Amino acid sequence: MLKKIKSPHQILLVLTLIHFINYVDRQVIFPLFVFLKPEFNLSDFELGLLGSAFIIVYSFASIPLGILADKVKRNKIIGFGVLLWSVVTFLTGFVKNYIQLFLTRALVAIGESSYAPAATSILGDVFPESHRSRIMGIYNIGLYLGGAVGMIFAGIIGEKFGWRSAFLIVGIPGIILSYFAFNIYEPERIVSNHKPIISEIKELFRIPTYNFILIGATFIAFSSGSILSWITVYTIRFQSFQLKEASLIVGFLAIISGVLGVISGGVVSDILKNRYNKTRALIIGFSLLLSVPFFLFALSAKSKIDFLIGLFITSFFMSWYFGPLIALIQEVVSSNVKATAIAFYFFFIHIFGDAFAPSIIGFFSDLYSLRLAMYLPVITNLLSGIIFLYTIKKENQYYQK
Repeated sequence: MLKKIKSPHQILLVLTLIHFINYVDRQVIFPLFVFLKPEFNLSDFELGLLGSAFIIVYSFASIPLGILADKVKRNKIIGFGVLLWSVVTFLTGFVKNYIQLFLTRALVAIGESSYAPAATSILGDVFPESHRSRIMGIYNIGLYLGGAVGMIFAGIIGEKFGWRSAFLIVGIPGIILSYFAFNIYEPERIVSNHKPIISEIKELFRIPTYNFILIGATFIAFSSGSILSWITVYTIRFQSFQLKEASLIVGFLAIISGVLGVISGGVVSDILKNRYNKTRALIIGFSLLLSVPFFLFALSAKSKIDFLIGLFITSFFMSWYFGPLIALIQEVVSSNVKATAIAFYFFFIHIFGDAFAPSIIGFFSDLYSLRLAMYLPVITNLLSGIIFLYTIKKENQYYQK
């Protein structure tokens, strides 16, 4: 029997590994679009709906599971969630038609929706506020590594052994990690059971900074969802890459730029907060605005090298926000609603941000071209940066009252 995992850094390691598998399982499907399209005779819009089905179910399931995480043991929620999504991912390798594929993605979403609110809440309890942005940044390295490895793995395995093998293989590690999740030590916390849930939610939405975080993050989610779901296909269509080549190059590019970005964003955010008492919204807003010209450069690039340079720098600046944003949410809400706040955060950014991003990009791709459709996330990056800079003003007004 495994001893309880009590060390904060061991807890961080386990949760980061689970986050890694979370995104491997989530992103593995997108490079496989090139196989799914002819096998099930699908349009780009129908392919995009597979991503939308996942996000919609994920968003709605995250609220009750996030609220539950503020009331019961979070390690149990995480453990059962990991086990569910991993088993269903494995079973996806046996689907016979589009409807079955659609339903398995929805079930994976239920399992994964239990994870982030509970995991970030635990990390917020076991690490001090002064290091929180860096810790959340390290935790989100799992996101970037997982998403990139999922893309790389899908391209290699899908091309060599078929798309079904990719799902069969990536489902196994999560089943193993669920055992470790059940053995994470539950840190002490203040659990408020006397307040009605509706009352706690109302108090949450009376915080101006939290509301503006939701709006700004929704635009980021649309950008990220659009890029993650279509960038491999875009690279194949407009930069003359083969599937395996595109998956490997774009995947490794995402790993390097993403890891550097989340670490940079977390470190800079903590320095500005601890030394100069600057809000974390500042670094989020500026990094998103900096990503815009490089994104435009990538989309207009005539050569593969220029395209990859532009994409690398875009990904680098877009990944700065992960650590600071979660840390900012935990700083502006009370300790007994941390998981609930994260759950509503995920609900809003997914339902209004990236839930329909894959299908919207697919729709405009069918109507015009994928190249033109990819200018939509450029616009949403710009809007998000402006909103987060405006959040600084609202935050200052709120704390001066």
